[in-house]
Amino acid sequence: AGRPRMEVAALVDRARILGLADRIEWRLHRLDEAELADVLGRADAFVLPYLHADASGVLALVLALGRPLVASRVGAIAEVLEDGVSALLVPPGDVGALAQALDRLVDDGTASKLALGTAEALRRIGTWEAVAASHVGLYHKVLAQRPSRTITP
Repeated sequence: AGRPRMEVAALVDRARILGLADRIEWRLHRLDEAELADVLGRADAFVLPYLHADASGVLALVLALGRPLVASRVGAIAEVLEDGVSALLVPPGDVGALAQALDRLVDDGTASKLALGTAEALRRIGTWEAVAASHVGLYHKVLAQRPSRTITP
C-alpha cells in the first residue's frame, strides 16, 4: 500500500506466476487517512524491510496498533526496537533472515510476545505531541545559549 518509489509491474507479475495474485491486494497510490487506517487496522503483523532508513514515520504508526513487527536493523529503528522483545530485527537486505523471522511469527507465543513488546517501544518514541514539544524545547535551549549580537550605529 502506498505510492511506490520503484517499478512494481515485475512484482505484480511474479505474484501472478506464483499463484498469489488472489492473496495480494495492491493499493499503489497515496492513501488518505481513512484508507490508511483501514489498511493498517486489518493487518495481523507489519514488516518493515528497509535497506536504508534514518527514521520511520510508519514505525510510529504501526507500534500504536500493537501488532507483531519484523524490521530491518537500520537507523533509529534499531535504536527504538529490541530484537525478540518489541520486534524481530534482521540485517538489511538479508532475504533468508527476513524469511526466518516471518516463519517465527507463526510460532506459538512469538507473535503475541512481540505485540506486547510494542507498547514499550512506543513509550520510548512517545506521542507525536511529545516529540514536537521536545523539538521546540531543544530549539529554545539552543537559542537561549546563543550569544546575543548587538549592532551599534
